[in-house]
Amino acid sequence: MNPIFRFVYLNMNYHTEHHMYPMVPYYKLPELHRELRHDLPPPYRGTLAAYREIIPALLRQRKRSQLFRAPHSAVGGRIRAGRGRHDGPASGAVL
Repeated sequence: MNPIFRFVYLNMNYHTEHHMYPMVPYYKLPELHRELRHDLPPPYRGTLAAYREIIPALLRQRKRSQLFRAPHSAVGGRIRAGRGRHDGPASGAVL
């Protein structure tokens, strides 16, 4: 990814690394990548290559939405998509 896109996307070309270690600040992701690269899949050659895989995957998910269910919260309710709320006990409940 070129330097301008890396800046605009806050180094999200290191998305896997970000999910493995979410507390690492975006400007340290290249360094983390160098440490982990032998355990990671090969990077995309550019933004278009990434979107060539992302867009068809999103379309497949949309067609088969029954396969992608909302996760359950830690307090036992179903999380409503996009709202961060759930149908279970109040979010302040003691576990």
